[in-house]
Amino acid sequence: MGDKTSNFRRTNSLNFYPVSTSFWAKFSISDSSKIATRKIVKMKYSKIKNKKILLPFLFTFVFSIVAWNYYGIHMHASFGKNGISCPIETPILLTVENYTFTPVLRAYSELEIFQTGRSSNVGGWKPLVFDIRIEPFTSRSICTSHEFFTNYVAKRQQEEDPDFSNRDPKKNTTKEVFDDMKIQKELSKEFNVYLSKKKFEMVEK
Repeated sequence: MGDKTSNFRRTNSLNFYPVSTSFWAKFSISDSSKIATRKIVKMKYSKIKNKKILLPFLFTFVFSIVAWNYYGIHMHASFGKNGISCPIETPILLTVENYTFTPVLRAYSELEIFQTGRSSNVGGWKPLVFDIRIEPFTSRSICTSHEFFTNYVAKRQQEEDPDFSNRDPKKNTTKEVFDDMKIQKELSKEFNVYLSKKKFEMVEK
């Protein structure tokens, strides 16, 4: 008995308190999770930093591509575009877009007419002169016609209204307006118009 008591006292005198292994496990897990969290934060910060550095270069790259595609002078013909339409007497919408820093004085081209799905020019080459000044980064449009379309429209109007020759252009009836709209839709479906030999006269600096 004396030996056991003395051993117990010696043990107590060392102030040793046993600690379970689960405590050390919790301590080690929490410590490692903090380290892992710091690493994740550093990685995210580095990614954000890299994005901030790359963003201006990406913006410059995209802007350069857009500018390369759009910069310059563009001229095209159609039977209407972006909600803009022309009267049946002059059904072709001619548009010039000036995406440069210099005003355009005049634009020249030749109009070609093709039936949809065909490769033969049915209207010949009609010279066109666009004599409206176009300021930098603006566009202008005019309505024009072609002898081929003038004859086509007159023929179709006569078919729709046998009394067309007595028609007063200043007093169109509702039926005449709808007839013209119908003919204009036929034009856009049956024919395509293109411009070739484009030339532009700029303001001299």
